[in-house]
Order: sequence, then C-alpha cells, then structure tokens
Amino acid sequence: MESTENSQVTVLFADVVGSTKLYEQHGDADAREALAHCVQVMLRVTERYKGRLKKTIGDEIMVAFDDPMYAVLAANELHMAVRNASEVGEFVTGSLRIKIGFHHGDGIESDDDVKGLAARLAQEVINHSKADQILASRSSLANVPAAIASSTRYFDHVPLEGSSGSMEVVEMIWEVSDATQMVGTPMTAPPPVVETSMRLHYCGQSFELGKDNTHFTVGRVAANDLMVPTDLTSRNHAEIQYKNGQFHLTDMSSNGTVVADGRGQQQQLRREGTILRESGKICFGGVPESNPTGLVDFELD
Repeated sequence: MESTENSQVTVLFADVVGSTKLYEQHGDADAREALAHCVQVMLRVTERYKGRLKKTIGDEIMVAFDDPMYAVLAANELHMAVRNASEVGEFVTGSLRIKIGFHHGDGIESDDDVKGLAARLAQEVINHSKADQILASRSSLANVPAAIASSTRYFDHVPLEGSSGSMEVVEMIWEVSDATQMVGTPMTAPPPVVETSMRLHYCGQSFELGKDNTHFTVGRVAANDLMVPTDLTSRNHAEIQYKNGQFHLTDMSSNGTVVADGRGQQQQLRREGTILRESGKICFGGVPESNPTGLVDFELD
C-alpha cells in the first residue's frame, strides 16, 4: 500500500528497555536472539488487533492502526505478552520489559513507514515513556469508548520541538499488581501549575518573565524586547513564552541558539524549541566560543 494522501492513523511505538545492557551482559548472539524473539511476541499481539507493522528499528517496532481503540487494546496486551513470555523463560537473557507510546492524527502511510504529524508526535510520546509504561497523547483518546479511556491518569505536558506549543500526555494504567488490571479509574486532573519567574541579564539590563510577562522576543533589532546586536544574531532570533509554569525557548534564526546549563552542558537549537530550567546561559547566534557578546544569563526562581 502506497499513499501520498494524508489520512487519520494511529501510530504506536513499542521498544524493549535496556537492550544495550543485554549486549554487555550476555553477548551479541544471545542479545540478538532475545530481542528478535521479543519482537515476534509483540508482532503476534499487534496483528490480532489489526495492526500493520511499518518497520522495526533495532528493538523497536512501529505499528499503524486505523482506530486508536485497537492501539489501546494492543498496548495493554503487549505488556502482558512480554511479561508472560519472560515468566516462562522464553528469552535466553532472562526477563525483558518494554515501553509504549502512541498518537492518533494525520499521517501519510506507505508499506514500510508512516510520515507526518502522527508519526512525529508518537515518537515524542514514547521518548518520555519508561519501562512498563503506556503513554498516549490525550487527544488520541477523544473518540475511544469511555470505559477504555477512563483507565488513565495525567502524565505531563510535553513541549513540541520546533513549536512553542505543548501536547498533553496521559499514562494508561494497565495493572495494579502483578496479576490485576485496573479498569474504570477516572482520568485525574492535571496537577496545579506552580507559578515561577525567570530573570534575564544582558549588558547591565535585567528583565523578568512570568505570569505578568508571558511573551518575550530577542533579536538584533530594537523592535525586540531584548536587542542583542551581534553579527550572528538574526533580526528576529528567538522567543520565550511562559506557559503552564514553564519557560519555552524557540529558535527562529539562521545561525541557531545554544543553551548552556549551570553544569556547562550545551544544547544547540535550530528552528526548534526547549524548556529552560534552573539557570545558565543562552547564546543567541552561533556558539558561545565564537559569539561571546551574544551570551545572555538566565535564572529561574
């Protein structure tokens, strides 16, 4: 099946957790055998729920469903199937655990891939998942029967790369103990937002951002809230938005933005975004070594 048209599709990723340690502890041959068998266990489950395997990426599978309800049911059984296979000794390396994430939205599906928003957001979701978890975007459950969708709890608002927006993610509760599944637990409300503030310091100037100043622009020209007049800084270089108690920095420039935290670890942004935490420096244009006059200090309360 090849397509160039956008359609509604649910993209689910399931990934074996800790596969690198398997190779270190058991050697290549046994690790490969265990992971290959685990992939087959997972595929047998997804096929029962009308899932279409798009590709395997090492120890991760990407599966497409027409209906998010089938993704929910498959995700639940995937965990049980891998746990049961572990308990009866099917994996030569011992017990394995998986993590799952999915999103329902627009995508362009081919025989061996799904491109577009559905796949990109599903990848964002599983990036935040951990062993034994099922995470999903809240919007994916909009048309799922209430009896199924109710077994969830709020997880987080996940910032979207390249955007100032965020996506609400929920955790699906598939068990209470080793033998009992949880059913009918109502969705819990998001925790209250803790108000925070941030201060920026540049060339003797200080600016405070927070609930009373939620949008702040940085660039080479005076039309911005903060002017950073260096050759590597774009006219409209970046913006910082305060939402849900967090400060979202989005780069819109030609030369990129670098965020260095208090420990000196650097993150380079090019037409993408991140969340600012604690304190550090932001270089608006190039890297700090080549543009020291583009450095702005920040600190959060």
